[in-house]
Amino acid sequence: MTLNAVSTGPVAVFQGFEVQSFKGTFSIMAGSTDILSGTFSDATFGAGTSLVLSASNHVPGETLTLTSGVIPARDLGGQLAMSLSLAIAPLVGVQENSIAPFTGSIAGTFSSSQAAVPEPSLFSLMLMGLGSYGAWAVARFRRRT
Repeated sequence: MTLNAVSTGPVAVFQGFEVQSFKGTFSIMAGSTDILSGTFSDATFGAGTSLVLSASNHVPGETLTLTSGVIPARDLGGQLAMSLSLAIAPLVGVQENSIAPFTGSIAGTFSSSQAAVPEPSLFSLMLMGLGSYGAWAVARFRRRT
């Protein structure tokens, strides 16, 4: 994963953790295939082990634009959260300070899950299948009686 980000403000304390907000770009590539990439106006590193890119926490002006060469556009939502397997150096300092520029390495896995509800286009196929099975069962019952 490649993450290019610039701090948007000083370190803040949120629910007991020091967090730093960023804006920038990211990309997750497999060879030359774009698995997931995007631009964001608000990302938060927290506790040195989490990264949240979000445009859905109701802060005016935030944006998160996701693109992918393998994930359909309709499946790309407004939030992306990651757990970092290699901890970033803890964010330290008082609220008036920002962390100094640094280069880090992030490793991990990327996975996607399918929704449990089938696509609407499949409903008609399922209903036709159930209807034909029902017609077959009724015809079989009538032949036996």
